Amino acid sequence: MKIILAIAIALSVFPGRAESQTSVASGPGGRNKPGFVYDSSRKKILLFGGFGGRGEPTRGDTWQWDGAKWTQLQTPGPSPRGAMAMAYHSKRKRVVLFGGSVAGRPLGDTWEWDGKNWREVLTPGPAARGGAQMVYDSRRQKVVLFGGSAQENEPPPTDTWEWDGVKWMRVSSSGPAARNNHSLAYDSHRGRVVLFGGNPLGVRGRLGDTWEWDGQNWTRVADSEPLKRDHHNMTYDTARRRVILFGGWIGRFLADTWAWDGKKWVEVPVAGPSARGGIPSMAYDTHRKRVVLFGGWNEAGAISDIWEWDGMRWTQRN
Repeated sequence: MKIILAIAIALSVFPGRAESQTSVASGPGGRNKPGFVYDSSRKKILLFGGFGGRGEPTRGDTWQWDGAKWTQLQTPGPSPRGAMAMAYHSKRKRVVLFGGSVAGRPLGDTWEWDGKNWREVLTPGPAARGGAQMVYDSRRQKVVLFGGSAQENEPPPTDTWEWDGVKWMRVSSSGPAARNNHSLAYDSHRGRVVLFGGNPLGVRGRLGDTWEWDGQNWTRVADSEPLKRDHHNMTYDTARRRVILFGGWIGRFLADTWAWDGKKWVEVPVAGPSARGGIPSMAYDTHRKRVVLFGGWNEAGAISDIWEWDGMRWTQRN
């Protein structure tokens, strides 16, 4: 991969480290289950880590996508991992990262990214877990976390946690069944966290249920839903007031697009990204009014393409 050296930046949060550099490159290698969120104050998507292709190491790199190009940020931060939970706290202008896993071992650390540096936040919180999902509730100004896989021989987590920028607080221990490889999205118009699907923990199979969190309670919603699946992803399209769901795994890879308006799921009959699971990364670019999808996993292995959804069609960007 050809890398063009661009800017050198100093990092003060890691004393004794060598000066870091920012590089412009062709883009991240193929991967699945990275952290992937839109930073609205900087108008860039932040990507961290993820699982590489077959035989490749777990990633620990940081990238930004500005709608036209990828930029790799040569900055120290969390250890390599995949299946972490990440969300953008817009009031504090921080990306929040929690947990993940490496070599089958779940992690339980909390990190924040301020646009220049990663900083570990040393505070008690949820038990170590990989495969949790996390979104930002802009009405209540809290990051909400649900699900994931805990340490072996520990009970599957069914708890809901919130992060206010200072502390973690467990706010519910009831609601959806324990699961991982599910997806969450925050409906900012209705003030609801939306959950769909995943793998039930402790039993075989897949889930196809839809739930909403209003800040106090989980409620099962929807009478008709997409096929039961796992390893899909979702994000909220603010301009069109729809949760957009794409892909996943049902024993085969899927390439379907669905929209949730708060009352019903509707399949959108359009061609777009190839069939894939591996929780393809999805985020909504509020500046450009586009849903952005990156990577995932299919029969050939890890994927590195990037697509955008404008409410009518999918367009490949690389």
